[in-house]
Amino acid sequence: MGSTVLCVDDDRSFCQIVSKALGGEGYQVRLAHDGDDALARLREDSVDLVLLDLMLPKRDGFAVLQTLRTSGLSNAQVPVLILTACTSTPAYLERAQGLGASAVLTKPIPLDDLLEAVAKHASGSNGAPRGLSGSLEEIAFPQLLHHLHGLRASGVLQLMGGKKRKALQIRDGYPVSVKSNLVSECLGNLLVRLGRISQSELTESLQRMKRGEGMQGQILVAMQIVSEEEIAAALRAQAEEKLFEAFEWISGQFSFEPGKRIEGGNGIAVERSPADLILRGVRGRLPLQRVDAFLSANADAWPHPGESPFYRFQDLALEPDEEELLRALDGTQPLRDLGPLDEAARRALYGLITLELVELRGAPGLRSAAARPARAAAERPAP
Repeated sequence: MGSTVLCVDDDRSFCQIVSKALGGEGYQVRLAHDGDDALARLREDSVDLVLLDLMLPKRDGFAVLQTLRTSGLSNAQVPVLILTACTSTPAYLERAQGLGASAVLTKPIPLDDLLEAVAKHASGSNGAPRGLSGSLEEIAFPQLLHHLHGLRASGVLQLMGGKKRKALQIRDGYPVSVKSNLVSECLGNLLVRLGRISQSELTESLQRMKRGEGMQGQILVAMQIVSEEEIAAALRAQAEEKLFEAFEWISGQFSFEPGKRIEGGNGIAVERSPADLILRGVRGRLPLQRVDAFLSANADAWPHPGESPFYRFQDLALEPDEEELLRALDGTQPLRDLGPLDEAARRALYGLITLELVELRGAPGLRSAAARPARAAAERPAP
């Protein structure tokens, strides 16, 4: 059995991603989402390493660590890796060192760096990495893409739902190509839906493909039905359709295989940031019932501006109404008091929370004074 790691973070989807990544390395992973819960877990279970976020509800990370070190528990001197979304100031580093933290890691942290830090301070990995896997019910596709971006992951994300299969090539957190087994997403069917070719022309091109005359796009150009430029534009549209259709999946399984590559996928326009792709998918394709279920489950949470410089400066094209909504989410009222929101606003709110441009917290006053300097530091741009 591998070492046991306690991951403490109020971002539940981040905890799930980390749990699956470490589980794939052979670690046993426990989760806690606030400071008091973390201390309760440490009283109950023996662990070999703690990943401790600083910005926690009820009791911030420094307060948790200070209580732990003077508790007399069997876990009192366990190695602790502090996670912070803020720029690490000399005061932070000095306080962390004084409390015996093994290291301070700035989020978002690349997956390889996180695994290396955990391996350095906790033993018990069970052999070669096996990647991470799980269900889309527990981690929705937008959150999955967002955290793979934050972890700077490179590899292949496989999606499986019934007979449907998709493979997404990720490079340094960016989706760069996609492959699908859905007949409706084939190039010829897309051109028929766009009105560029007829059904009979599609049938003839498929017959020629079976005879080995080439790829469908090449055959359609040779038939003088469409131009090479039109095929290039259609291939770009095909790639986007394959990607955005995955936002519609409510159920299914995913697995991420680090370092793997896919062959024959459609290239995705890399000039768009992952944040922009995610928000577009949430706006137009994510099932509304998933949006409403999430907002209902978090109705008592208080939305605040996101504090991580990395997330606040993402390349993202917001609509004017979305910018106005973002400015209104200032931490002065819970979600339930925002009033009736139309569908576009609810989708935008879900997207902004997913991208961590907006953070959900408990009622004001639940975070201790020790957390406030972290928020002040976050107002400064990242170096």
